[in-house]
Amino acid sequence: MAHFRVAKRYAKGFMDFLSGSDKEEMVMQEMLQLRDLVKSNRDLKNFFASPIIDYKKKTQIMNNVFAGYSEESRTFLSLIIRQDRSLAIGEIAAEFIQLYKAKNNIKDATITSAQKLDQAQIDAILSKAKETLPAGTSLEVLNKVDPSLIGGFILRIDDKQFDASISSKMNKIRKEFDSKHYIPKV
Repeated sequence: MAHFRVAKRYAKGFMDFLSGSDKEEMVMQEMLQLRDLVKSNRDLKNFFASPIIDYKKKTQIMNNVFAGYSEESRTFLSLIIRQDRSLAIGEIAAEFIQLYKAKNNIKDATITSAQKLDQAQIDAILSKAKETLPAGTSLEVLNKVDPSLIGGFILRIDDKQFDASISSKMNKIRKEFDSKHYIPKV
């Protein structure tokens, strides 16, 4: 729970610092990379979590590893390390991404289908979905494949879900038969 509060505070402070500058998009891409790196690279996660390495050495190594990052991002990471909050760097980056998306009205959409969809199919699904969303909302789409759906798709945007899969329709029919609302002719 403590990391969650720390992540919110630091991410909000960094977002406020960048507000109005032309660096927001670039820093957003760097935070996406950082979040994914910390999530996928156990050594990097352990490096940031290590209490043995002092903040000067961590900052020096961080500056070498992230030399391609903007000055703002490297300074921010140095601040986090200096404040002994490096254990929460992944969560801070994730929270920054959420704040950026909220500020720019970007929503995550997940389309789960029985097989990989092509771009035309994705666009057709999203055009219908955008009719229900506020104007100016853009969607970042992730297409997942789940063969158990048999056919159709499930669209999930935030906490709303539209299920147009064959398996769910078959389950619905199965439940109707199980409820015995029919009279058997036996």
